[in-house]
Amino acid sequence: MASVWKLGDAERQRHDVSSVKICMHLGAPCPPWLKLAFIEWLGGKVIQEIYGATENLGGTFLMGDEWLEHKGSVGKFMT
Repeated sequence: MASVWKLGDAERQRHDVSSVKICMHLGAPCPPWLKLAFIEWLGGKVIQEIYGATENLGGTFLMGDEWLEHKGSVGKFMT
């Protein structure tokens, strides 16, 4: 996500992203400013976040719209 954002507005606007249905980030925390930027660009229903343990003991899931309501949250526990 950071690499895409570094391209700049002009480069991002050159491309039609209307067919993007899911943009999921996982593996490392996403800076709040970057998550907000992607939510504003692609929409809160497109952005999804997952955190999980490598041992598959559980994880959390959060949609962009939910994050806007509870900034800083990593979502609800999934079993």
